[in-house]
Amino acid sequence: FTRYPSDQSEMYDAGLYALYQLKKEKLTVQLGGRLNWNELDVVYNRDDFFEWPSFFYDGITQENTSLTWLAGINYSISEQTQIRAFSGSAFRAPNVDDFAKVRVKTAQNISIPNTDLTSEKTWNAEIGLQHIFNSESTSSPKINTGFTAYYTSLRDAIVRSNYTLPNGDSTFFYNGNDLVVQANVNADEGYIVGLSFQAQAALSKTLEANVSLNWQRGRSTRSGTTQPLAHIPPMYGQLSLNYSKSKWSASFKAIFNGEKKLEDFAPASSDNEEFATPEGSLAWTIINVYGSYDISENITVRGGIENIADLHYRTFSSGLSAPGRNFKIGIYGSF
Repeated sequence: FTRYPSDQSEMYDAGLYALYQLKKEKLTVQLGGRLNWNELDVVYNRDDFFEWPSFFYDGITQENTSLTWLAGINYSISEQTQIRAFSGSAFRAPNVDDFAKVRVKTAQNISIPNTDLTSEKTWNAEIGLQHIFNSESTSSPKINTGFTAYYTSLRDAIVRSNYTLPNGDSTFFYNGNDLVVQANVNADEGYIVGLSFQAQAALSKTLEANVSLNWQRGRSTRSGTTQPLAHIPPMYGQLSLNYSKSKWSASFKAIFNGEKKLEDFAPASSDNEEFATPEGSLAWTIINVYGSYDISENITVRGGIENIADLHYRTFSSGLSAPGRNFKIGIYGSF
């Protein structure tokens, strides 16, 4: 069987946008709106692998119209400090993959279309603070920092859930396996909350340090049951040191991911639980180094070593192990 509708599938989008911006000394205000229209048309052949209800062969059309808005302010408290706040709404109409996909996954599950699937809607709020620590002392580094906190409320969030075939069966026998039937459905509600931090420090005229850290959490509720939201990564970030002088440059970069326990994985294989360890997704840190040298104005030699410790690791939700120790070298020229 084919993954997508066996006859045809089409999707149309149209939008009307408006944005107003006011700038006055230390304050910037933005107000905006969007009117969006979306149509999805899918048709299945009568000789399809599955025996669908008759309206699948006549063609299924779904239309969605939504009016969304945004409002944001940016205020400079001083030359070193800025604060910003944002709020707005959004929506996402189901695409062909969400609405009409048929797919067998790891000989355990099969996803089928759900013609009752509708758009998911969100309300978003974000606040951020940026501050520059700029000491008058030449021996103290200039540090540029930024902090952001955000919250997203979801309605009708699209999540994966167990489902039934048109004949009422909850399993499907295929290639010697009993597959659990699943489909994308709309949750009653959900939320995502997150924090991020960035800092950049000029340690000297030739040396700079950067650090970033990100954390997220998401939950959805359907029929009174709360469960983790899909595709929420564990805490992650990186630390780097960059050196540049004359024709030479070098950088040291440490990239890290925190652990994600199995109970925090979304159900119905949305987060590829089958590829995780019995404890979940393990924490890892890799270290890379890079360097370059300008032979001339037009020719540069660059090289690096990635994953120096040759660590065996997988990024969250991936079914493939990441590369081991990797050497890179190249010559770049412009003429």
